[in-house]
Amino acid sequence: LVTVTLAYAVSVNWGASPNPIYDQTGVGGTVLANGDIVQLIWDQGGDGIDPPDSVGNPTDDDQLLATSAIGVGSGFFPGTVVANINTNVIGVGNQIYVRAWNANSFAGATHYGNSPLAIVDSNFAFTFDATAAGSFATTLSKGQLAVTLTSFEAIYQGDRILLIWETASELDNRGFNLYRGTSPDGWDRQLNTALIPSQSQGNPGGFVYTWLDDVDLVPGTSYYYWLQDLDTSGALTMHGPVSVDYTGPTAVTLSGLQASPAAGAAALPWLWIVLAAGAALGTSRMRR
Repeated sequence: LVTVTLAYAVSVNWGASPNPIYDQTGVGGTVLANGDIVQLIWDQGGDGIDPPDSVGNPTDDDQLLATSAIGVGSGFFPGTVVANINTNVIGVGNQIYVRAWNANSFAGATHYGNSPLAIVDSNFAFTFDATAAGSFATTLSKGQLAVTLTSFEAIYQGDRILLIWETASELDNRGFNLYRGTSPDGWDRQLNTALIPSQSQGNPGGFVYTWLDDVDLVPGTSYYYWLQDLDTSGALTMHGPVSVDYTGPTAVTLSGLQASPAAGAAALPWLWIVLAAGAALGTSRMRR
């Protein structure tokens, strides 16, 4: 983590114009009313947007830079805001975003929404128009997580590690990323090359997922795993780590099974071993 501290202030012109921000009815529905809260937030860790807490504050490593409201500085354009701050805590390469709420107080708000991330490209003056590429809406429920995770575990299995996680709901979830490291302080490798898609997006039910890790595992090493979910607004939430000790493959492994009528009953014990091993790997299944 690198925190940029500057001896001079960056002038940030920010807001949402010319496209408006909409309420929980979605883009094209009802625009936010004058006075509804709008926040400018710094993704300090560079790890993506984190959800707010129950009273509207940024969480994890995200940091609030400024607060304004719909209607400020925007003239006659409904659902928009134009504001400015001078700050010496961000600089070139840092990521910022706008979060809007569907009320003029956190107590009265029921939904919020996030703009895409923007990368600061100037140490002097930077303009961030949160809706330049298109409107966004406050469709995320206050206090609602995109994913409700009920379990996440890592299990040593001979020459590989089995990861299993289960969700109770995934209403706004797009999918998952898996990360691995050799220290609880942080990961150093992403396991998936493409987003692991949600199997229950928009549904109140959950799902069980499995992943087999057999990539460059070193015997005698403790591995730590993180699970990250990506919601439909672009917000990222990290879970974990969970850990497992990898001792290496066993001396004897069963690589396959060949059976024929001549094998008779002698083949049956081997069959039960294979069936038991297959059951241990798990399957993805819907939870209702």
